[in-house]
Amino acid sequence: MIDGSTIKKVFVFGCSFSDYMRDITSVYGQLVADKLNAEYIYNGCGCGSSGRIFRVFTNYLRNQIIDK
Repeated sequence: MIDGSTIKKVFVFGCSFSDYMRDITSVYGQLVADKLNAEYIYNGCGCGSSGRIFRVFTNYLRNQIIDK
């Protein structure tokens, strides 16, 4: 069980499918962040590969932007 009250930030690492596209008014990361009353941080990229997702996520860990 996750205690949502301790979550301050919601990070999304993905491709264009995780971002606003034509006719999309709400994305899942923003919906989750709103539900948790947390900051939404989007790090996706159109045509973003799994390698890019891993590199960006790892850099966030190294720089202690993500700690849990």
